[in-house]
Amino acid sequence: MTVPSTAQLAAATRFCELLNAGDVPGISALLSDDGFVHEYAPVSLGAEACAKKDKARTVELFDFTFKETVQRMDIELPPKQVVHGVDNIMFLVVDNGTKKNGEAYTVEYILIFTFESGGTKIKGVREYQDSVYVNRQFEGWYQ
Repeated sequence: MTVPSTAQLAAATRFCELLNAGDVPGISALLSDDGFVHEYAPVSLGAEACAKKDKARTVELFDFTFKETVQRMDIELPPKQVVHGVDNIMFLVVDNGTKKNGEAYTVEYILIFTFESGGTKIKGVREYQDSVYVNRQFEGWYQ
């Protein structure tokens, strides 16, 4: 049996800490330069949301999010649930954040991290969100 990497668990946790801090350059530094992919699910979020994004597009999206949409993210750490295997970690998280208009939001979602083989660079992030809630609370975010 292979023991999951504690360094990978630390990197996934750091990703969430950096989201909470709104630190886009810090997030970018965690992401692999070799074929990184970010995607949202389920498909009911819409085609634009669910389109696969490379590292550059992901960094642009996070930058836009913190400049235009979200004043503050507050992902509860440690996550509610963690499942991990070889080069993969899943977090069930709750984000109690504030939108730019001052309105509070609370959303629970799943983050699945894929890592470079045996490494700590994040090769992929897949986010499973409550599409009805997200589309209602953040209308137009993905367009």
